[in-house]
Amino acid sequence: MSLPHPRALSWCFSTLGCPEFSLEEACDLANAYGIRCLELRFLENEVELPKLFMAKYASPARLREALERASVRVVALDTSFKLIGSSAAEREALLAFIPWAEALGIPRLRVFDGGRKGASFTSALREEAWGTWNWWKGLRAKKGWRSDLMIETHDALASASA
Repeated sequence: MSLPHPRALSWCFSTLGCPEFSLEEACDLANAYGIRCLELRFLENEVELPKLFMAKYASPARLREALERASVRVVALDTSFKLIGSSAAEREALLAFIPWAEALGIPRLRVFDGGRKGASFTSALREEAWGTWNWWKGLRAKKGWRSDLMIETHDALASASA
């Protein structure tokens, strides 16, 4: 079975809607409905996906093999990282996703904007967001990673003015 071109418009669903599913169950559901792409947020009620992947698959290569057998492409790994308000430990947690994303050719890691919804978007918040973004872009370029961030806006950046 051939998978869709990485830039082709395809149906996809997030495991946020079935957090108790294993990867295999999520892939089976996708295949049952002809959906070839998944966005992974939860699996087996675990949000820390790198921890789960290591426990179940031991290496990114073994996870890649499991997904190849399932004929489903993962298009995003969803993290809890925030551009505004992230700590050094949270940056490390984000970086734990990289070996898995790179081995699987996953183009995007979903992150949040951070901050507080409805709060005034100050220049300090903007500078913090840009600082975090620039940290990521610099590290990504230095390491040669293909995976990049995509920002889900629902906090500080949820308004048109922000």
